[in-house]
Amino acid sequence: MKKKTLFFAAVAGFTAIAGQIIIMREFMIAFSGDELSVGMVLCSWLAGGAVGSLLLRHLAQRITAKVFVLWLCQIALSIYLPVSIFLIRSIRVILSANPGQILPFYILLASSFLLLLPVCATLGFIFPLLCRLYKPGSDNIPGGIAKVYAFESLGSMTGGLAASFIFIALPDSFQAVAILSAVNILSGFLLMPSFQKKRGLFFAINLFLLVCVLSLSFAGAWHKINAYSFQRQWGGHELLETKNTIYENLTVLKRGDGQTSFFGNGVRLYTVPDSQSSEEKVNFCLLEHGSAQDILLVGGGAGGLLTDILKHPVSSVTYLELDPEIVRMAQKTLPEEYRAGLNDKKVDIVNVDARYFVKNTAKRYDCVILDVGEPCNAFINRLYTRDFFKQLKRILKPGGIFSFSVSASESYINPESADYLRSIFLTLKSVFPAVIAIPGEMVFFIASDAKGTLTYDYNVLMRRAAERRVNLQYVREYYLSDRLSQEKVNYLEGVLNKNKNVMLNLDFRPSSYYYGIISWSSRFTGSLFTKFLRALDIKVILSGFLVIFSALIFFCRRPNRSLMAALAIGGFSQSVFQVVLIFSFQVIYGYLFYKIGLLFAFFMLGLFLSGWHYSRSVVSAMQARQKMLLSQSASVLFSVMIPVVLYRLSNTNSIFVSDLGSAVLFPALSLSAGLIEGYLFASVNQVYSAMAPDPGTAKIAGLTYGWDLAGACFGAALCAAFLIPIAGISITCFLLAALNILMLGMLVFLRHD
Repeated sequence: MKKKTLFFAAVAGFTAIAGQIIIMREFMIAFSGDELSVGMVLCSWLAGGAVGSLLLRHLAQRITAKVFVLWLCQIALSIYLPVSIFLIRSIRVILSANPGQILPFYILLASSFLLLLPVCATLGFIFPLLCRLYKPGSDNIPGGIAKVYAFESLGSMTGGLAASFIFIALPDSFQAVAILSAVNILSGFLLMPSFQKKRGLFFAINLFLLVCVLSLSFAGAWHKINAYSFQRQWGGHELLETKNTIYENLTVLKRGDGQTSFFGNGVRLYTVPDSQSSEEKVNFCLLEHGSAQDILLVGGGAGGLLTDILKHPVSSVTYLELDPEIVRMAQKTLPEEYRAGLNDKKVDIVNVDARYFVKNTAKRYDCVILDVGEPCNAFINRLYTRDFFKQLKRILKPGGIFSFSVSASESYINPESADYLRSIFLTLKSVFPAVIAIPGEMVFFIASDAKGTLTYDYNVLMRRAAERRVNLQYVREYYLSDRLSQEKVNYLEGVLNKNKNVMLNLDFRPSSYYYGIISWSSRFTGSLFTKFLRALDIKVILSGFLVIFSALIFFCRRPNRSLMAALAIGGFSQSVFQVVLIFSFQVIYGYLFYKIGLLFAFFMLGLFLSGWHYSRSVVSAMQARQKMLLSQSASVLFSVMIPVVLYRLSNTNSIFVSDLGSAVLFPALSLSAGLIEGYLFASVNQVYSAMAPDPGTAKIAGLTYGWDLAGACFGAALCAAFLIPIAGISITCFLLAALNILMLGMLVFLRHD
């Protein structure tokens, strides 16, 4: 049964990680997600696993029908995974939410926890159950736990790779979870020889469920269920097409008024026709330039911007669109007049990450128009940082112009939105000497490297439009005279220059994204969450860590508690390490999805190698304590080393160093983080087993695994949403080093024998 148990541990890890990635995307679509929503869903996932491991570990220790319960858990997972996808897509229907409508934070948190609890608690319960199955009654309890942990990590690594390369690219999520269901049902057949009674009944149930899953697949039923659930999710609108790509879920809807809207992960990308918005985004930029010839358009081309750009006598347009499916869907669903720009000879469509293109192109442009949406998540925010603005300034010709827009209010800008706008404005001004802001429901920021080139005088803009014979419907005298009135311009400039204490938006401190979260949450009147976010700053974070330090000292007065605290701090640290590495890789190298998947795989490989190595060696309690202290020391050194390596890679001009970072250093860092966590988990288990008066495999495994998940839960929730945007990566890592130094001191001075 040993080999089978390790196989089931791998299946559990495979199901957990692959299911997590698939379900995460569904929540992002349902809640128009950003890193905050991802953090909250991941927090709910880990919290559910901790609940299952901590609360059900006694059950795992006491039950006698262990194999039957394991089989039951696998059957439950195979049934609930498809059900969970359908339930997530039904949230907006239940709440009567319109497509693209932002839902309150507390609804996201409550919904994710309740919907994920059954699957996460089951997976959390399976770990201590498998640890008991692996070597019941053995004196080497820690070795058995380490080996099960290692094979679960191996399954997680495989699941992460499968999700990144296979499942995410499948046409719909139901097909992906159907594969997970089939894997769990098939593995259930391996348990049949262990059943002494009613073996035929269990075999028949297993076979029936497998036939159901396969029949639904071959009959195309999963596709129909997917279409039906999506139609419910986007109720009231005609669903023209929906597809998962390696970058996002793309959905095209047709509204009753004839407009076609494109959504990426639930966030509206653009609507066609929307002539006023398209005219503004193009002409506020191009008319500010005396004679723009070479244009760089980042996003938005399929939404009508190319059509308006080509009304001007330009020589060339480079259109950057990361996801080629956006262009394909536009070609398929939009009328000919809006597709014409995509096929024009002057237009060069390039499917590449914008930061990668800007950093490596040798071409120079008269105008750059950015239309990728607002910095509502960390990925988009990287196109609004001072670091990116500096790179973009390099590819502008002398007197070149850069423009983009973000949402605001024409009549009144509340304090939350004001900080959001100021952060973007001051970041832009820190790079470009000339910046103007055009007021309205969408504020247009226009920047140039040459002072005196930008103007609020609409007569100048209209004269240039007439000279170029550009036929405009909205951006005309009667409209601009109101939009650019002195009163409105003065009001907006007063807001932007009122308080210059807001943080600049940097690559490794994405503050505009954070201010955007506050602005978003302020839309819900009386939101306690908004007040909490506004109160957060670096001083509050430092004070919060001092409280954690004090609580840690108080909690760790007993040796057994210090061991559980070490696991929680370890889980917290590794969550932060992974968020920092993936976030930094994305900033430095762009959105290279397969490599981000590989980073995760290397982390899991580290967990597997450390767990496997530990389980194969004979280690005394004293040696285990030494390994535990060594792992804790490694966490301290790792925390200090990460920001040094990241800033070196970010600022290098050497192609060799940059390639070395992408191919070697980032995977090595991720592997190292996994090794540290794996050795810490295994050594703490052995030290705790030596202390426990009545050790039970399931009890110990459930306790240690639960504390590890609980720490990881808080790390996932706090890092992406709060620590990095407010404190930045360097301070976050140094605080983490201080936390691990304190934990190391507690472990050194408390005896565990």
